Formats: sequence, structure tokens, C-alpha cells
Amino acid sequence: MVGTIAKKMSGDNLLALLVGSVIIGFGISSCGTSGLQMVAPQNAPPDISTRMATDSPSHRGLSIGGYGYSGHEIVAAADGVVVFVRPTRVRIYHGTDSNKQDIYTEHYHLHGDLLTQDEKIKRGQTIGSIGPGLRSRIPHYHYIVVKEEHPGEFIALQPSDYWFGIDEYKANLDKRLGIGPFAIPCFDPSVNYPNEAIRFTYPVKCK
Repeated sequence: MVGTIAKKMSGDNLLALLVGSVIIGFGISSCGTSGLQMVAPQNAPPDISTRMATDSPSHRGLSIGGYGYSGHEIVAAADGVVVFVRPTRVRIYHGTDSNKQDIYTEHYHLHGDLLTQDEKIKRGQTIGSIGPGLRSRIPHYHYIVVKEEHPGEFIALQPSDYWFGIDEYKANLDKRLGIGPFAIPCFDPSVNYPNEAIRFTYPVKCK
């Protein structure tokens, strides 16, 4: 997919949200729908992937944050179990997708009290906060959707394939209904989210 994320202005940050093919040159699944456009929630830290792009593994997904967002809460994008913990990094297993693949999310540059190995978490639960990265003073955090290709080998997937509500959006887009960009959904505690297939909500708290 050569998808795009529309630009959004957030206060004084004026941070671009453009994510062409979220990461070029890595193993990412195709959206299968041309013309797919997305916008991050207006009431949450934006996607600044184009400002943070490098070849490191932690940049194979979305970079979220920016100046003014230090200390902002990072939340679980779906129910899951913590399977890997390192300083400032956590991997969470969420179950299987519609293709029966085991799906995980990787979270880099987490600040605060980290989760513990084998801890069960709920969608919307706080798992850390945004702070500076190892090589950048810009407050940000990295969110990556991955599958285990081989034991111990994780392959990055296209995050846009896994947002809650994306299936209905793609169906309408295929019907040429002239709909606008897909708005990445915030966690809403009043919504009864299905356990299968795995679909994620925005991994930072919306105000």
C-alpha cells in the first residue's frame, strides 16, 4: 500500500501526520485498498513518523508525540498479555487476527513504571508515558504491530490494517462512496470491543 496520513495541526506543534507507506523497505502487509487516507484523533498526540524516520527496528511503525506531550499517557491498544519486558520497551501479545496469525504490539521509549512479564492488561489501560527517546529530545514513543514469522523473529505489519473500524471503512471505500479520511479511533470505555479479529484503538490517551 502507498497509504497516506493527512496533516493535522495540534496547538503550536503543527506536526505533520504523513506516513506514506508507514515504513519503506521493511516487511509490511499491504492495505489492499488504494487511496486510503487516515487522520489521527484531534484530541491526542499526533503521529510524527516523518520527523523520526530512521532504519532502526523501533521506527517500523508509528512515532507518536512531539513537544508539549511529555508525560502524556500511553495506553494498551487492545486486551493482551505482556510477553517481553526490557527497560523502556514492552511487547504485548493480543491473540490472532482474521488470518489466524498471532499478533503483538511493540512499544518503545515507555517511561514510568513498566508492566511485568505475563501481566494481563486491558484495552485503554495505562502502560507508560511519553518522554524523550534515546537519541532525540523530542518527546515521543514508537508503536509497532508485528507477527512472529519464525520463533524469535518478528515482522512489522501495516498498522492501518488493524485499526478498529477499518474493515467497514475499506468496504465503503471500495464502493466509491466518496467518504473522507479514516479517523483512527480513540479508546472508548463505553464500547464493547470484540476479541476477534484483533483490532486496535489509538495507543495514547485521548483527552
